[in-house]
Amino acid sequence: MIEKLNWQSIYASLDKISFLRKSFTLKFLFIAFIGIHIPLLGLLFFLKFNSLNSYSPVQIILITLILTLVATMVTLYVLNNLLKPLILSKNALKDFYRYRTLPNLPSIHHDEVGELMRLVNKTLNSLDVLSREKQQLIALVSHNLRTPLTQILSLCELFKAENEGNNFYTDNISKITENQLNDLAELLNQLVQNKNNVVLDDDGFNVYSLVEEDIEKQKFQTNLKSIKVEVENQEELFLPNTIRSNIDLVFHNLLSNAIKFSYPNSIIKVKIFGKADKVYIEVKDQGIGFDDDYKDMIFKNMKNKGRLGTKNEPSIGLGLHLCKKTIQKAGGDLIAKSDGNNKGATFTLIV
Repeated sequence: MIEKLNWQSIYASLDKISFLRKSFTLKFLFIAFIGIHIPLLGLLFFLKFNSLNSYSPVQIILITLILTLVATMVTLYVLNNLLKPLILSKNALKDFYRYRTLPNLPSIHHDEVGELMRLVNKTLNSLDVLSREKQQLIALVSHNLRTPLTQILSLCELFKAENEGNNFYTDNISKITENQLNDLAELLNQLVQNKNNVVLDDDGFNVYSLVEEDIEKQKFQTNLKSIKVEVENQEELFLPNTIRSNIDLVFHNLLSNAIKFSYPNSIIKVKIFGKADKVYIEVKDQGIGFDDDYKDMIFKNMKNKGRLGTKNEPSIGLGLHLCKKTIQKAGGDLIAKSDGNNKGATFTLIV
């Protein structure tokens, strides 16, 4: 609190000087100018009231050095306090980024630094409002999506109750719907944790378990095309819980694409391994692949230009574009490789 009063009192004193009031640069240069000339002024005053013959050259030099040291200390102290608002602004941005703490920077000063503090206050408060509105909107959308899914589950149960015997399709519809409900529940859980700055138990999650769960969720699609998914896991690997939803979303999409663009009765190979402190999840299919020209566009936003799957499954061309952005946000990357058309493709998630 004392430091805060110091810089604010110094600022207030300088603001009383009219030509300094609206310029931080002039304040800084003014203090530096005064600090540089204090030793000279001090020596002139000293000599004015004292006879030069009364002191030896060594004493004069010592007096000059003392005045210089004092002037330097005072100047650095004042300049350090002038920089305090910049440090406070930096810390406000850091605290908002890390903890979503809203700033309360003083907004009474009229120079560039005062304007900076006002803008930091305004911008971070606006971002907080937008963030809360986004959370509410996503929660509302998720809630609205849950309602028809719950109704589908109820209808499946009624159908099975009235039609005893083979319920293969209703069982699979129920399973897919339950998976979607679980995904929505996980999304809402992540939103609540982000909103409340909840720190998850960071023992991490098992990458292999997540992959197995996603493969199980898409078993109905693989069965429809008689596709076999093989998993090669070289070691037990863990990633932070804070990026679990990112990894889950991206891998789910990669596996879904591999199924979509694979030919019936083929094999999709998933390989999990660690290398140079990174975790690699590789999804390799035996499908339609792509040529070098298409590779340059594969991670771009190709809305409404997606390719059809091997059974004419539709695609809007946004999945890989969003996957790339999602995994980069988690500090990783996504790369694609293919030997050409109809020679399969390999997508590698690195984090």
